[in-house]
Amino acid sequence: MVLLYGQTPTRACRLTTAHVIQDDKGVALQLHEIPLRLPPPLDTRSSDSSTSPMITSTP
Repeated sequence: MVLLYGQTPTRACRLTTAHVIQDDKGVALQLHEIPLRLPPPLDTRSSDSSTSPMITSTP
């Protein structure tokens, strides 16, 4: 995220599934006003991981 899309680590950590847009054109990330389309093969990996539960740690 930091290298590909110029996002700070803090902003990248705040992304949720609400920032992921799936439609007939593929997968996009809502980082700003205009969603950024993920290129293949990243779009398929993102859709695969969006259906699986996230593992989070608690302090």
